[in-house]
Amino acid sequence: MRTIKQSFQVRFDYEVFFTEGLFEKGNPLLVNLLRQDGAAAPRKVFFVVDSGVAEAHPFLLKDITAYTTLHSRNIALAAEPFVVPGGEMAKNKPRLVQDLLQAVSDHGICRHSYLIAIGGGALLDLAGYAAAVAHRGIRHIRIPTTVLLQNELCEKANKKSIFCIAHLTFPNGKSLPQEFVGNGNKGELTILAPFF
Repeated sequence: MRTIKQSFQVRFDYEVFFTEGLFEKGNPLLVNLLRQDGAAAPRKVFFVVDSGVAEAHPFLLKDITAYTTLHSRNIALAAEPFVVPGGEMAKNKPRLVQDLLQAVSDHGICRHSYLIAIGGGALLDLAGYAAAVAHRGIRHIRIPTTVLLQNELCEKANKKSIFCIAHLTFPNGKSLPQEFVGNGNKGELTILAPFF
């Protein structure tokens, strides 16, 4: 039997950006980061927001809409932000993945679009998984909101070893162990914005 052995390497460059007032009129960080892809048309973005974050920041959803409207030459908001329950429930309900993937499909999110997730670790796992499997990979921007996750990402950035395992917990059944379904989705970049 003849065998051909091949190998390849994939280089990942990953940046973590720090800012405050991410969606304020005078903060160009997000629009400038999106413009780096060189596209001539506005970049289609779809936001996924942790419901706890939306409750704690009652103006966040309106601020996202206002920011994307202000920068409409560069950003096209695909739909109102998709609000999902955060916490472990986000990873433990397969229906949430199905709902998110259906929304991605319904709003025409493609490999040239961006899925931007705002929330804690469980929500970022959910969104990261959906971004990895839809169209075999959608650009994904992570905006973590928990101190634990922000600290973890800073620590990984300092070690230059950022690689995020996005996993979900499907009903155990007899054949699938917990955290069996997942992927290594690093995302495009991370923005740490302790105050929106």
